[in-house]
Amino acid sequence: MTAEQMTIRGLSIENFRGFKSKQEITFGTAVTIVSGPNGTGKTSLFDALQWLFLGSIGRLKNVATRRSGDYVLNTFHGGSSAVVSAYVEVGTRSVRISRTGNAKASNLEFVDGESILTGDDAEAAMCRTLLGDEDLSLSDALLTSGLLEQDVVRAVLEDEPRHRYRHMENLLGLQEVAGFEDEAKRSADEADKRAKALRAEQSLSAANVKSGEAELARLIQRLATEPEIDAARGRLTKALATTAPVLQIEKLPATSTDAVALAQLARRMRASAQELIEEGQRLDRLAKEFGDLDPEALSAMLVRESELAESLAGAQVEVEHARTRYETAEERSTQLAELATRALPLLGDRCPVCDQTISAETVKVHLEELIAEGGADLPELALALRKAEMRLGDLANEMSVARGKRSELEARVAAANEAREARERWRDACRSLASRDIVSSDQLEGIAQGKPDMLSVLRAALDRLAGISDELAAVLGTTGLGEEVERQRDRVERLREAEMELKERAAVASREAEEAKTLAGAATRAVAGVTAERFATLQPLVDDIFSRLDPHPAFTVMGFELGVAYRSGIADPFVSDPESGVTADPLLVLSSSQANVAALTYFLALSWSADRKALPFLLLDDPLQSMDDVNALGFADLCRHLRRRRQLVVSTHDHRLAGLLERKLVSRGADQGTRVLRFTGWTRNGPVIEPGEISDESLGFVIEAN
Repeated sequence: MTAEQMTIRGLSIENFRGFKSKQEITFGTAVTIVSGPNGTGKTSLFDALQWLFLGSIGRLKNVATRRSGDYVLNTFHGGSSAVVSAYVEVGTRSVRISRTGNAKASNLEFVDGESILTGDDAEAAMCRTLLGDEDLSLSDALLTSGLLEQDVVRAVLEDEPRHRYRHMENLLGLQEVAGFEDEAKRSADEADKRAKALRAEQSLSAANVKSGEAELARLIQRLATEPEIDAARGRLTKALATTAPVLQIEKLPATSTDAVALAQLARRMRASAQELIEEGQRLDRLAKEFGDLDPEALSAMLVRESELAESLAGAQVEVEHARTRYETAEERSTQLAELATRALPLLGDRCPVCDQTISAETVKVHLEELIAEGGADLPELALALRKAEMRLGDLANEMSVARGKRSELEARVAAANEAREARERWRDACRSLASRDIVSSDQLEGIAQGKPDMLSVLRAALDRLAGISDELAAVLGTTGLGEEVERQRDRVERLREAEMELKERAAVASREAEEAKTLAGAATRAVAGVTAERFATLQPLVDDIFSRLDPHPAFTVMGFELGVAYRSGIADPFVSDPESGVTADPLLVLSSSQANVAALTYFLALSWSADRKALPFLLLDDPLQSMDDVNALGFADLCRHLRRRRQLVVSTHDHRLAGLLERKLVSRGADQGTRVLRFTGWTRNGPVIEPGEISDESLGFVIEAN
């Protein structure tokens, strides 16, 4: 619902359909009952509201086939524009909404106080006022839960299954998801058309290729059978068989282009044969060079190198040990000599420590002996150090020599391995060369094995073939027919390229078409699921309304079977008898008035269940035609509930139903005014309307009068 309470207080209609002269019509705040015989202008009143809000009238637009027929303008007025205005209360504000124009074009004006909007701004303001959100669809809200036109709702029951299904989607407000489905189908159809067009184009192109190839074959045959050329080909074939028996050429080319291509092939193969001969010679030299290589020598060298490394480490330890002993002895001798030398000058007759008498001469001799003996082991230690260092040096030299030999041997082993791998590649190349179609089968084995003499024979034969092909190309190129063959060959090649491109494009387009069809099918199923889900939520309400209107004594349940067939959603209405379990088509088992009740049921259910997307009013144009008293009572009770939620405008041509509604919908409060508009006749100026108000007092008068 709208954010603010909204009420249509009245309408002004001029030069619109049945209204010629301008008429001001006041509505009740809660209920407006429009009554009168058929043909007095009641439907024009509802059409005026629809045109005001939407700018068109769907049921009339679809049947207006004549260019001069304008379904909006009054026939007797003669003016070019109709004018419809609504006076609306929004909260405490008064708003005027006016539309001026005709069936082809119109302009909306929205006046809110001093603010005047026109065009798109006015349309947005009107939608915002009526629905509270300008992004919502006013058309969806009006046609699904705001305005009931009997002919439109009956289409739900009378249309084809797929059309009925789409109509139900519109009534349910599912235009957006249905639009996605339509777009997916449209894309799938366009993709399928593109794919079919490309396949047809590719088929035509393939036929052109075949035609071109047939013409090329005919020209080649003519060229091959010309006497001069045929004689030259025979002579060259004989020369080739004599000088190049290693090759097998069953028939020399018939065109200059093919002869040139054969010469180029011969030269490429000749270059390959020359490379194989040279590579074979190189590999033979390497085989001789590495023939005496001992496979175990490298392992033995690695073992010896490891042993030398251990010995070298031990010698290093031994040198360090000898050096330490020598340096220690040398230091001790130096310290002792220095001590004795310092003590000699201090000698006397008495000991400076214990004061005993000593022999200075004897002590001196002893100290001199100590000085002399202090370095006696130094020469021996120095000799041991020199021997250890010499052994370390010898081992280091031996290690360096061993490493050098090992590196040299590793390089030779790597080179030998590379030579073996190269030999395998060379053999593969020999086998590949021998497998060419022009090589004689008698010579295959020798060439495949890479025998030098066979490779040399093949090289010479290829030289001869290249020369003969050049000579044949020269002969073939001298005739005008040869040029025609070349032109035709170029044409065929272009046709093939074009056909291949079309084939690829057609394949891509076919894949895209299949993907689009898959998406369209998924969209159809998804929309069907959404529609079924929406109907499932409405079914309890439908059951309640249908039971209130009570159109049939046995078939008391109504529903729709929803599904997908032929890439489209389908909906089949049904009524069922819960007691017997019998299900039937409502159009086959219900009367016309009962079918009207069934159609009305779904509209009221949608209107009742609408949330914020609902309009603040409900317009019902002659909803029940030829109904019986039970239906009328049920409908009147439903209207009592509807008016509590939304402003209600309902019309009928049946004076009994009008009286019933006037009694049932009498106002019960100051804010629930009930207005009666009695259409008593119609003239060329427009409907004759007798307005009135209904209150409890007037109701008593009506009851007493009846």
